[in-house]
Amino acid sequence: MPQNGILIFLLIFIVLSLLAQDVPITRIVSERLLAAVNYTAWFPDPSKVSPSNDRLIQVGYKQYIILDGKPYGKLYDSISTPIFSPDGKRMAYAAESNNRQFVVMDGVEGKRCEAIKEDAIVFSPNSQREAYPAKIGSKWVMIVDGKEGYRYDALGVPVFSPDSNRVAYAAESAGKQFVIIDGKEESYFDKVGTPIFSPDSNRIAYAANLMINGLWLLTENHKRLMME
Repeated sequence: MPQNGILIFLLIFIVLSLLAQDVPITRIVSERLLAAVNYTAWFPDPSKVSPSNDRLIQVGYKQYIILDGKPYGKLYDSISTPIFSPDGKRMAYAAESNNRQFVVMDGVEGKRCEAIKEDAIVFSPNSQREAYPAKIGSKWVMIVDGKEGYRYDALGVPVFSPDSNRVAYAAESAGKQFVIIDGKEESYFDKVGTPIFSPDSNRIAYAANLMINGLWLLTENHKRLMME
């Protein structure tokens, strides 16, 4: 028998002998359970990594927060996917308990409301300020740095200026929409878009629509420019 054939025969014989002896096959497992995480369709993005890439936050299966592998905060009826501040040192998320919603900011529960617009919780660029829309009664109010503004029929996403000193957002009242800049209402339109600040934080622009002529306008520093 050729030498290669003998080697193949010996290998087959050894394998069959091991199987006949029922030798257990062992597997070394290096994983360890940190916590049960709620990866369901209700939470499309249950995990967040801090901007500095050194912290991980997750939503636990029974509606609590897992921060860096350890349970964090209280158990709630439901919670939203948490967000980190730009510097990664602060954290916020919307929670619900006894049919009331509120924002948990740095572990501290905020005012209990009818609803929280969870996708509109925003930190300022310097991570020192925060803002979010909350529904109190039948109206919406923008809560900036823990302080409530005026109440409106609807509110958009708050936008901080690059220097973090200013804040602007769209609002609606009595069928008209407008932008609120630093707490002051701008001109009324039928529709307005999300405002944006200039890099130096001194100027702001947003799209606006007047149904009287069906045209969209670009409004910047109170000057209206026609959009083609």
